[in-house]
Amino acid sequence: MRTAGWSSLGVGLAALGGALSTSILSSSKANDANKLDPALPGYDKKFDDLKQQTETHALVSNILYPVGAALTVTGLVFLILDTNKGVKVGDKGSMEIGADVDLNKFMLQTTVRF
Repeated sequence: MRTAGWSSLGVGLAALGGALSTSILSSSKANDANKLDPALPGYDKKFDDLKQQTETHALVSNILYPVGAALTVTGLVFLILDTNKGVKVGDKGSMEIGADVDLNKFMLQTTVRF
């Protein structure tokens, strides 16, 4: 599970980086389109091309942000669960589930008694 966690985390962060890049490109193309002089020959074609590029970059951004966030969270969950000490059945029918991470000994523990 550790390999899947690191892989998911890496791909998720790369997707978030791609989303940020395409957001910046989209904004840049929109600014370029707004700066065009309507009196220039071929203005309509240039404007339409820049508008299309802006919309394409924005769409890619809108897809990559949630995908990157989901993959990043999934990777973190996998890494936390990988350090899980397992499910232990204790005395008197109790069940303990724990995760131990080496960041100043962050600990999550739940006890269910029945």
